[in-house]
Amino acid sequence: MNPLTLKLRQPLSEPVDLSDLRLPPDDPEPAAALARARVRVGGRPLEAGEVFEIQGEDPKQVEIFTDGARIHGIGTEMAGGTLIVHGDAGDHLAHGMRSGTIRVEGSCGNFAASDLKDGLLDIQGDAGAYLAGAIPGEMSGARGGTILVRGRAGERVCDRMRRGLVLVGNDTGDYPASRMRAGTLIVLGHVGKEPGFGMIRGTLVLSERPASLPAAFNRSGEHELLFLRLLTRHVEQQLGAATPPLMDLGRVERWMGDRSHDGRGEVLVPAR
Repeated sequence: MNPLTLKLRQPLSEPVDLSDLRLPPDDPEPAAALARARVRVGGRPLEAGEVFEIQGEDPKQVEIFTDGARIHGIGTEMAGGTLIVHGDAGDHLAHGMRSGTIRVEGSCGNFAASDLKDGLLDIQGDAGAYLAGAIPGEMSGARGGTILVRGRAGERVCDRMRRGLVLVGNDTGDYPASRMRAGTLIVLGHVGKEPGFGMIRGTLVLSERPASLPAAFNRSGEHELLFLRLLTRHVEQQLGAATPPLMDLGRVERWMGDRSHDGRGEVLVPAR
């Protein structure tokens, strides 16, 4: 079967919101069913078929062509299958995603993978602020799954994250792993200020020593940790041949905190 494809009927300057777009389960005519689903353009409710040209038969293989438009809420509550975004994605990518794979061939906006429960999100470009973080008014960010960002990420990566694995292949903004409750964040580039601020639990792995850590972190010696090798192997299986040079750390320094929040998180940095 051919993938289900969505292409804009015309260029749009207004933002498009797909957060309410759902495929009816087991519909014999998925393209027609999707065309009747509701989307919003500049806040106006429209049927998806008025905005997109929709073709194909396979609801488990979906491709969206963004063509420079700001399309938010792609992959909301996705539950299985594969979704490919040709171009950039807007804000709230993969919100509440439950399973499956999303691959973005460009970059994405803010709050990607907020409330992610499971699945794989692979972003070829950059990610905005609050990747895997909590949206305003919520107490937790991502709850599981694997997130790979080949470029850089903005501030507050993994803010209030509860579970899951996030790998950023380049730099991050300020406050990575802020208020983290559990899970693992790996950063292969530079980090901004205050990494691990307010951390409660979880692991932040840095391939480069930060300029400083929050004052409420205690140094807990140098270690050789077997789990880093296992973690590398797991990420290599997710990335395949495109694996970046992961965690060639040898011995690491472990810093525990954030003590100002009774935190039991850890920040692992290359030993001097």
